[in-house]
Amino acid sequence: MDEDRLASERDAIYGLPLDEFVEERDRRVTALRDEDLRDEAAALKRARKPTVPAWAVDRLARECPDEVRRLLDAGQELRDAQRRAASGRGADQLRTATRTVRDVVSDLRRRAEAILSDAGSSASAHLEDVERTLFTAAVTPEHHDTVRRGVLERPLDGAGFGGVEGLLLLPPRDEGTTEDARPAGDEAAEDPAGGDAAAEERRREEERRREQERRRLERQAADLERSHRDQQRRAERAAAKAEQLRARADEAAEAAGEAQREAERIAAELAAVRDELEDLSRGRRA
Repeated sequence: MDEDRLASERDAIYGLPLDEFVEERDRRVTALRDEDLRDEAAALKRARKPTVPAWAVDRLARECPDEVRRLLDAGQELRDAQRRAASGRGADQLRTATRTVRDVVSDLRRRAEAILSDAGSSASAHLEDVERTLFTAAVTPEHHDTVRRGVLERPLDGAGFGGVEGLLLLPPRDEGTTEDARPAGDEAAEDPAGGDAAAEERRREEERRREQERRRLERQAADLERSHRDQQRRAERAAAKAEQLRARADEAAEAAGEAQREAERIAAELAAVRDELEDLSRGRRA
């Protein structure tokens, strides 16, 4: 399989407006089949139209590549700082790295809001998923390539900032590392409470995550309530229209029946007149 060709085709379709995705994907699949690249065609056919928040992140990768790269680099710095803080070192670096990631995500969120608004989508309905995806991408290197290329199909599943696995389930320190093996002048010597500070920072981040999740759920509930009311009104209007149509259909059926009966009556009268004409014609000939 030509992986470079397939990657190029995927990059192209994920850069399109959402309403053009399926048509252009299928057109390219057909073109690949015409070139006898059937494996590539089959793989491209499996590409799924991205959800709105995933598409917004894909657009960020194309419109703000430097900021997305900065986010991924900051996420790696955060992982490194968390490793150090977990062993009681580098609490200040952890706070700095955390702040950097949060600032970059905040900036990208604002840009995503503009992208969604320009596309005619409800930004408020999707920004939480966009934000969660950005935080998750920052600290999970296995997603870096997909996010950097802008070929994400679905939002990344993370528990919010502070609850992403990449932040909490980092590889442990090398077993050979000991307190004596730390470099001279390390922060542990200057700040023996660094481990406590790191734990406090994680606790505050967890509280912030829960508050963010609570606000997200409240907004989602409000959006769903509005959608439910709108849909209920649509259902009521549709039911009323259906009732009107049924009444009109009954009237039309009755009118059709009357017309049919009248047509049959006229046909019988016409046949009788024709019989009389034929009798008159035979009488003249006689």
